[in-house]
Amino acid sequence: MVQGPTPITPEAFDVLAFTRKTRARLMDGRTVYVTAVDFERRQVKFYNEKDVPYWVNLDKISAIV
Repeated sequence: MVQGPTPITPEAFDVLAFTRKTRARLMDGRTVYVTAVDFERRQVKFYNEKDVPYWVNLDKISAIV
């Protein structure tokens, strides 16, 4: 049995230094540019290809790259 990606831990999210070039790899395999971060809710914001903003919870993020 092959295990898929796992969400990033809350502890790892809290210690990251986000910059303008920060990208997030989502659980569905997409990599998106992070445009805003909500540390209280542990969410990141990105814009899709239609320029619509989305907030993504920590459980949907597999890595910050």
